[in-house]
Amino acid sequence: MFATASIGVLAAVAVLQSALPGPVRWLSATALPAFALWRVWHESRRRRWVLHWPGLDRSATRVMDGHETPVIITAVHLRGPLASISLNDGARRIVHHLWWPDTLDAASRRSLHLMAQQLARLPASPGL
Repeated sequence: MFATASIGVLAAVAVLQSALPGPVRWLSATALPAFALWRVWHESRRRRWVLHWPGLDRSATRVMDGHETPVIITAVHLRGPLASISLNDGARRIVHHLWWPDTLDAASRRSLHLMAQQLARLPASPGL
């Protein structure tokens, strides 16, 4: 969350140093930190969840606030230190989650890496 707030402040400084017209520059420079603070507030209120994946196919269970929801894992991507997962929640919605390097411990990163390797070997689920 500190990174998100820092990016908002740095974006405002970059806009102030740009060649944009004066009113646009100042309006953007005040809006960017406000938007960053709103994102920090929004992300801090996001509900935490746990994914239980037996590893046999793409089906898994997402546990959020004590409620279990069956999901289908559509994709797991690892790009450098960033990790993302896409889940089909059964209501024809694809839910995306992204983890920064500092939000997962080493064991969780390793589990996600192994999951990505295993899912790459499985055929795509029908209807996705």
